[in-house]
Amino acid sequence: MFKLSLYTIVVVCNLFFFVETLSIGKPLDGKEVHLVEAKIENTTVPPKTDNACTLDNLPFYVLNLDRRRGDKLWAMEAAIQRDVPWMCEKTCRVSAPDGRLWGLLKQPLNSHIIPAAHWQGIMGVGPVGTIRGGALTPGAIALMIGHARMWEHILQEKAPFAVIMEDDLSKFHPLTKEFLCKITHDTDMQKGWDFMLMQNAWRGILDAGPPSTIPILKWGHMHNTGMYIIKLDAVRKVLHSMFPITGHVQLDDPGSAFWATLRGGWTVPAIAEASHAITDVQQQGFARNTSSPTVCKIHDCKKLNPANMVVPELANPTKV
Repeated sequence: MFKLSLYTIVVVCNLFFFVETLSIGKPLDGKEVHLVEAKIENTTVPPKTDNACTLDNLPFYVLNLDRRRGDKLWAMEAAIQRDVPWMCEKTCRVSAPDGRLWGLLKQPLNSHIIPAAHWQGIMGVGPVGTIRGGALTPGAIALMIGHARMWEHILQEKAPFAVIMEDDLSKFHPLTKEFLCKITHDTDMQKGWDFMLMQNAWRGILDAGPPSTIPILKWGHMHNTGMYIIKLDAVRKVLHSMFPITGHVQLDDPGSAFWATLRGGWTVPAIAEASHAITDVQQQGFARNTSSPTVCKIHDCKKLNPANMVVPELANPTKV
């Protein structure tokens, strides 16, 4: 009798944990996130991975504007140095196109990037847009091109996985390295997704409790593309489907070529948090430049070889 009661208690507790874990998919604004699939991973903290896992074959790319966004890069270097110093030497900077300038100058873009008539309509969007599924702005187009440049780098480096980052990340989870070691080495964690968001619109790195366990994976749409891990075989597929840009939604919208072509997911809790005080997608805000020193110095990535690019026009989108 005692054994039966104990077993019943264990089953009920496990069921309660499962239900509670799935309920984490409800964002802070009260809107339900419809999950295609949910999978609970082992959240036990493994031994320290500093020696067991070096992530040698995992490149990191950060998208950053030339000249007028050096302050954002500096702030991100400081966050990396504080939270994940091992990431600095693995990260290189990809030059982001300046969509805001394109819009101001009414700069034409190559038709292989976006048809002329579509681009003319987008250049007419007002100075302030919306970041979640709203009308496309020149900054939003530039963001798509910037991510595509990072995808082209992945193809030329041929790494099986890569981490994509935007330059407004401000905080990283204490178990970032442990999570990346697990997701790149555990084949069970590699099933069911092409890219996995590690930063999202509603959840921070502490939203699921103390940062003492490796985040779990969820399947289904979530906004934001500030940080994600993507597989090599997914990159070529999305490059072919995204260009020329004919849609009317931003990169993180569920109807975008990114989400429509690939299978996506997100982590609970988030691996990284971002500051949206300044965003080129919305074409607003200027950051104050700073020359304060930081130990981490992110170097520029090697130049892309246009001959080996899926969309060579990405190297110079304004060359008509």
